[in-house]
Amino acid sequence: MAFTNNKKMMEAVLLDKDLMEFGQYNIANIPSLYAALDSDNIVVNAVSHIIKRADEGDSSNAIYKEVNDYLKHNI
Repeated sequence: MAFTNNKKMMEAVLLDKDLMEFGQYNIANIPSLYAALDSDNIVVNAVSHIIKRADEGDSSNAIYKEVNDYLKHNI
């Protein structure tokens, strides 16, 4: 999957109205996957890491563990 496809996938997920309301973010403030990976917003950061790690071929279990640990330490 090309990096531009990752951005499209990230935008498709982050454009969800309910997720935007829950995460209190504005998609217009996220210009790239790199910016999302560095975001202080927990929802944006978690979504971008899931997409990046899936693209790298990591297992679902490894992605779950990383994101779960991230959320435990940041919520």
